[in-house]
Amino acid sequence: MKFNDINHFAYMCPSCFGLCGCSFNIFVLANKQPYRFLCADHRCSAKCAELRKINRDKYELKAECPYCGETHKKVLSFSELWNTECSYVTCPVFGMKVFFYGSSIKKINAALSDAVTDAENTAESIGDHPVTDNDPILSEILMILERRFQDHSVACICGSQDISFDHIDGSIVLTCRRCGRKKSFSVSKDNLLRLINASEVILGS
Repeated sequence: MKFNDINHFAYMCPSCFGLCGCSFNIFVLANKQPYRFLCADHRCSAKCAELRKINRDKYELKAECPYCGETHKKVLSFSELWNTECSYVTCPVFGMKVFFYGSSIKKINAALSDAVTDAENTAESIGDHPVTDNDPILSEILMILERRFQDHSVACICGSQDISFDHIDGSIVLTCRRCGRKKSFSVSKDNLLRLINASEVILGS
């Protein structure tokens, strides 16, 4: 099997938001010891992600998210990790790419640049980071939505599960990236209760 023996990685520190990158070969993970990605700023040195080999054909990637503050996990096959030019881990809450990997530095840098632009645009549209707002109802809604995303229970009637998320003027706005269909609801106690009792969130229903 032909594969890339060296991969490149890029990520944003969840603590200081600095951009970081590194490269290493396939043998670094041969003994199944996890590789920990740390912030490149020695004054920070926060843990940003972890990659470990589970077995001959499986790897587990854990990325600390700078957007929602959670740890996002992704299980990769040997081929998915070592045969890709550029791929990434995405925050299920905000739809933002948080960790990049692959053999093409050019493509990874381009994807990282696009992600930084998207983050800047999102920050301008939603103002303060919603997770840091002193609004317990909003915090509860965000946590429930994250669980729905992780359970693949957020989708559009067109069949897509590629859904982006925004918090605009006191409302939650979900948008299907495939067809553009939107679903919005206000941040309120009633909508929190509806979300708690709903097993799935479907755009267009």
